Amino acid sequence: MSRWYERVTIPQDSNYQISFRDALAAASTEDGKYVITSPNMSYVPAPCWGRISVAMKADGKFGIEDPMQWPQLHEPSVRFRSLACMPRRNHPRYSAAMWATPTEDDMQQACSNIPGIYVIKATRLDALRNHISELDAEVEDFERTYGAQNQLRWLHLNADTAFECLTIASSPRDLVRQFANLERYCCMIVAFFDFEARFMKLQAFNAAPIVDPHLMGCFTTSPSVASALYYVGIPVWLMRATNSLNEADIVASHDRLELPSGIETSNGLYSTSPIYVGSPGLAQFEAIAYHANSYIDIESKPFPLSYGYTPVEDTPRGQTVTTLSLSTSSQAGTSRNSRSTPSSSSSSSQAGPSRNPRPNARNQPYQHRRPAPTQRSGPAEVDKFSDPPCPSSNLCCLRGKLPLPCWQGDYRLDQRCLGFWTPEPAHVVGTASEPRRHRYVLNWLRIRE
Repeated sequence: MSRWYERVTIPQDSNYQISFRDALAAASTEDGKYVITSPNMSYVPAPCWGRISVAMKADGKFGIEDPMQWPQLHEPSVRFRSLACMPRRNHPRYSAAMWATPTEDDMQQACSNIPGIYVIKATRLDALRNHISELDAEVEDFERTYGAQNQLRWLHLNADTAFECLTIASSPRDLVRQFANLERYCCMIVAFFDFEARFMKLQAFNAAPIVDPHLMGCFTTSPSVASALYYVGIPVWLMRATNSLNEADIVASHDRLELPSGIETSNGLYSTSPIYVGSPGLAQFEAIAYHANSYIDIESKPFPLSYGYTPVEDTPRGQTVTTLSLSTSSQAGTSRNSRSTPSSSSSSSQAGPSRNPRPNARNQPYQHRRPAPTQRSGPAEVDKFSDPPCPSSNLCCLRGKLPLPCWQGDYRLDQRCLGFWTPEPAHVVGTASEPRRHRYVLNWLRIRE
């Protein structure tokens, strides 16, 4: 079987015309299933396709799966169709100095006596504020020329909100995250201007449209989408099956896929857990839009202070602090662990704020179903390894390995019991025969091990 580039037409001189189905550059995927061609770009970037995993990186963005940093699959929905016009780092309107990821030198403590809470310095905020003001004027001009656009208003509102969130004192990693979110919405506004203006003016429907290499571009499998983007000068890469290429297709050059460079790949202070796993497209962009403007160090659902912890710095010196427990079991645990002598309690109140003892490591908002261990009242000579367990039954309680010592007096039948009984039942299984019951219990114990 011939290779794909042996079946296409390779021009021998410069006197040839290229349509959207032809290629200035072409490359095949690693598995050889697809050939990616571009009618207006001289290289082919590696696509994000198949099953992808999106996670936040150290700069508050999402790596090569982020449409702000690498070309993605074209999404025809109104919210994300303009992502193909996202400005690259070499775009004339993109300021690398203004959008550099904030570092410790760009932050200052919000309050000198509260560690870990910072704000962006005024010098960085002033540059961003001026940029937001310029975008406000452009939004008004665009709406006067082309009318009101709901999508533009949504982007404009989110950009203003992102700037206000950036002025709120937060942890350093939340500030980096909100800074990247503001950059995202500002770039999306610029992309919206460019994308809508190109299609509204219908300015580039010529035989040889001029492409803007400063735009991000996109991948697509639809020839109609590739044609539309090609004739308005937006970079586009068409993915098609290898077997579909023939001598009617013109390929000026073919090379390997260009791998991304200069994009942050480490997670830094952020979690390595992905925010989205699946195929690229609408769900990917919605997950990025949702998680980009959320906080890490601010609870999405508020909870009270855990019992056993008291913010001493907010308590006047010499005043005893009392905290409400989340359950009655915590109160019982505190009373058991506290000293009962009156002298010790009075001395602790005079020394300053009282600190609750360390709570049990297995804190739960409800009381344990199994009560506290009690003193066994059975014969002391009973051995759990040599003495027989409780009488057999047609019902097997599956909660632990059988037989188990009985630590609760409530579960013993009477004083004649040898001290062994089934634990608190969780799964009760009834079988028709004795061998089937033994087989079920053995399989269950193997799984637990």
